[in-house]
Amino acid sequence: MIWLIWTWRGNDITGITFREIYKKGVNLLKNRNIECYKTDSLLMFEECFGLKFKDLIIKGDNVAPKDEVKHYLKMIDMRLNGFPVQYIIGHCEFMGMDLEVGEGVLIPRDDTEVLVRQTIKQIKKLGEKLKIVDLCSGSGAVAISMKSILGDSPEITALELSGLALNYLKRNVNKHNLDIKIMHEDIAKGYENFMDKSIDCIVCNPPYIPSEEIEYLNSDVKKEPHLALDGGCDGLCFYRIICDKWLSKLSEKGFAAVEIGRGQGRSVCDIFRKKGLENIKVYKDINNIERVVIAKYSK
Repeated sequence: MIWLIWTWRGNDITGITFREIYKKGVNLLKNRNIECYKTDSLLMFEECFGLKFKDLIIKGDNVAPKDEVKHYLKMIDMRLNGFPVQYIIGHCEFMGMDLEVGEGVLIPRDDTEVLVRQTIKQIKKLGEKLKIVDLCSGSGAVAISMKSILGDSPEITALELSGLALNYLKRNVNKHNLDIKIMHEDIAKGYENFMDKSIDCIVCNPPYIPSEEIEYLNSDVKKEPHLALDGGCDGLCFYRIICDKWLSKLSEKGFAAVEIGRGQGRSVCDIFRKKGLENIKVYKDINNIERVVIAKYSK
């Protein structure tokens, strides 16, 4: 890892203002072709100094505390070395909720909002006292956002295999004070804890990147856990597990909702169809890319 060397009036950073250090951070990221250099530098600036961009109008010429300047420059260094900004600041926003994240857990993305919103639409058609299981829960983004929107009525269980991710899942559930059951389980085995026809909704944002494509991901994404990215040789491994192990757990009115990768719509639909599910719909994201498949037995 190569860390940048930056000097301010020699090696002394004493006297640098908030405006000067903010601009320096922006330029360092811009010069290294960081795509979202303005957003990333601002997120780190706000986290480090506790100031919003608008505060620069009033406080921009104030001298920034030396220790905080050093910390900010260290954060910039980490970003230049490929660490996602969410890992650096330790949290991110998903559907208006602040979630803790760090190395070892997948960073929630806007694409997954499609999964949450479409699943909630289906859930509201089924009534109350429902049982929902969130597979490959990670940070808990799906389970937590669904619980916060749906309230106390549905019983939600979140399964996660990774110990590191499980830690963030627990912290986020506690942070938002939500009644979500957490299980440290591999989804290839966790189905054994549930009775047949006992679940009304199986929701999952699984690993779906084909194994051979992992090495071509950008440096930011490759910092995220391999376990949460690798979907097997064709990217479809986890959809097969869901169909083989979990569909028998669905109630008569139940359904499965999964996030998919680009170009996987037809293949995932075929996997569900071969298991007897005929009511299958595909939903697109804001970029018109097929992003979610919802499947159920009944019309």
